[in-house]
Amino acid sequence: MSLFASTVEKNLALRLVAVLVVPMLFLSFIAAQQVYRQSQELQQQHLSQAAKDYGMQLAERINSAVSYRISASSEDISSLRLPLSLEEGNTLVVDLTSIGEEESIRLPLSQLTADIDFVDHISRCVSLKPTDCQLRDEISASATWELRLLSLYDTNTSIHVTTWLDQSASIFETTLLVELFPQLTALLLILALYIGSLFLRKLLKPLGDLKHGVRAITAGDLGYQVPTEGEDEFSELIIAEVDEAILSGSDLRAVSTSCSKALIQHCGVKRVKFCEPKEGEWRIYSFDHEMIRYEEAVHQEPDIESLIPGGRAFPILEEKKVAGWLVVDQLAKQAETRVLEVVRKLAVGSVNLRHSKELYQQANYDGLTGLLNRTSFSFQLARKIAAVTRSGMSGVVIFLDLDEFKKVNDSEGHSAGDRLLQVVAKRLSKCVRQEDIVARLGGDEFAIALDAFENELDLIGFLNRLITDIEKPIKTGKLEVPVKASIGVCLYPKDGNTVEGLLKNADIAMYKAKRETGSSFVFFNDSLNIEAERQMLIEAKLTRAIQDDKIEVYLQPKLDIRTGQIDSSEALSRWIDDELGFIPPDEFIAVAERAGLIAKLTNNIFANIGRLLRNDPQSVQKIAVNISPQQLDHPDFARELVALLHREKIAPSSIELEVTESNFMDNPQKVAAILQSLRDENIQISLDDFGTGYSSLNLLRQLPLDYLKIDKSFVDEITAESNARDLVEKIIEIAENLGIGVVAEGVETEEQLHLLDQMSCAYAQGYLISKPLPAKEAISFINQWNQNRARKLA
Repeated sequence: MSLFASTVEKNLALRLVAVLVVPMLFLSFIAAQQVYRQSQELQQQHLSQAAKDYGMQLAERINSAVSYRISASSEDISSLRLPLSLEEGNTLVVDLTSIGEEESIRLPLSQLTADIDFVDHISRCVSLKPTDCQLRDEISASATWELRLLSLYDTNTSIHVTTWLDQSASIFETTLLVELFPQLTALLLILALYIGSLFLRKLLKPLGDLKHGVRAITAGDLGYQVPTEGEDEFSELIIAEVDEAILSGSDLRAVSTSCSKALIQHCGVKRVKFCEPKEGEWRIYSFDHEMIRYEEAVHQEPDIESLIPGGRAFPILEEKKVAGWLVVDQLAKQAETRVLEVVRKLAVGSVNLRHSKELYQQANYDGLTGLLNRTSFSFQLARKIAAVTRSGMSGVVIFLDLDEFKKVNDSEGHSAGDRLLQVVAKRLSKCVRQEDIVARLGGDEFAIALDAFENELDLIGFLNRLITDIEKPIKTGKLEVPVKASIGVCLYPKDGNTVEGLLKNADIAMYKAKRETGSSFVFFNDSLNIEAERQMLIEAKLTRAIQDDKIEVYLQPKLDIRTGQIDSSEALSRWIDDELGFIPPDEFIAVAERAGLIAKLTNNIFANIGRLLRNDPQSVQKIAVNISPQQLDHPDFARELVALLHREKIAPSSIELEVTESNFMDNPQKVAAILQSLRDENIQISLDDFGTGYSSLNLLRQLPLDYLKIDKSFVDEITAESNARDLVEKIIEIAENLGIGVVAEGVETEEQLHLLDQMSCAYAQGYLISKPLPAKEAISFINQWNQNRARKLA
């Protein structure tokens, strides 16, 4: 019997050979050409790199020889380009007269190349002209690299390195390709024909079976049965429908419906029941032919065997756990394999749906609070903007940030911070209407998109209720955590018509609310946008100004009232930008704190102070420096400050740190411990702007203070109001009893200074003595003041 008995089979076989052989021969030829071309390119790259590597070794040798010869010279030749010339015999001569040496360095080219090894069967030629290297005709490939000595020495001389490969040492053996190509092509053709013939015979088998059946029936054998693949119909058609339901279904019920139809139509099953756990209960569905109905829901797993008496139950397993049950009333003969296939598909569908839900949840919702994330919120807001554009209505975007959230994390732990975020998220969700959307953008930032309100008063009423609901204290364990939030509000399309623009504008308004009072709301307007742009410009310029040491240090002297001498000053930062002009310290220091630049700014100030103290230690004996609350909040502040003073060679006893009452409000014990560690290093501590905050006088007893600075607002009134005078006198008395010196700020009249002297105030600072001056002018002023005072005493 021949391999292909029928004419149809033979014709198909011949077509198969034609389809396989011709394209394969053509593709094999193209592949061989491509491999050969790539090998040549690789060979050329290899030779070029070898020439360059060798040239670089020569350059290093020349530099090493010159460096060794002049190593004893005291001249700084790092910026010199020594003259180099060429003598006969291929000798390089380096002229050293420019650095005071009488002799020149002679470097024969043959000596430089004598003992440098070369590998990979590559030949080389080193010459001063590319034409000096004579190559043989039987080379495979060559490459030349030029070492230009002009980049190192004052010369036009170049060294050329040529590398080549003989044909006998070629990277790619062409003969090997020629020898192997026919065998490989033949082997691939035989393999392709063999596999193709097997596939063709399998494909044509039903045709052969049908031909034999026709012949048998023609011969009178009416009982002949043509063999069929009974399972193929179920596996390929019915299971395909189930797979489609798995891919397109939104829940397990849709998948089970498709599976139940397959069982009823092809497995002799008449009744099917399906059970699945959902939302804390078990739900039971019944299938009868193509009808489906929901029966009941029970809170506990039902008695599976009683669902269909006498039936068979199959568990749907998901990661070794029961994700449901499939119960059938009866099975056709030899149909159990099909039922198990359906059950397996149900399990696959269950896992697929669960993973799809998890991925959707992760992609669109915040994992901690369950609110929409930034991506999903942006998508929803874009839809609202499009709807508003079509309808001509308006909407509201709210940007909300929790005030001092970082302190909750630092003091109570991240679990308390997470709990606070979850409670705030629930409160926000309860405040909004069903059509509004709420999202957590990240950290402690939330956003709300509202549909239009009938009037502005309704919107303001909603915002007030929102703040009231958020500000209710939250219990975390046994503690009650206070909650405050700053809110920025913008309207669309009035304040923007894109997601990015609206969020940016609402964020700008939120920062305005945070800077003003906190725990309030502010509407966006154009002036806020202009201010935000200025703040961003200042931030960018401030970064560069700190790097370039453009922040100037001014000094404001402090007068010792008892002696009339000036022995200390306060360091103040001043910045004049070429474009923006004079920028007030309050403005750029606030930007530095927000942008995380305050530490670099302080380091800049200490560097300038170090130079002042080293240049004129007699005129400036002690300098006070203001410290930001943000810096004191850093756990390594004390250690880093002491290291900074040591690096700048500043004696700790010449430094006084000025802190404000706001430093102590949240955790006075922690700050007091940090300041005490600094006092242990002989650094003095001063409490600035006393009386403007909310701390009690009892706090003075707990803090490690050397000086207390009375705010200018009190000093202004001591000459006009007896109450102010009595209050300042009591503050001085209490401070003296605690061993704390007192400095009066803002002294502007002789009468104020006289009263402070009567009250035994230790120091005075203000425009009566001197305004802040540039450091050099301040030193001259101090020297002149002290000399005049000394002459008066004499």
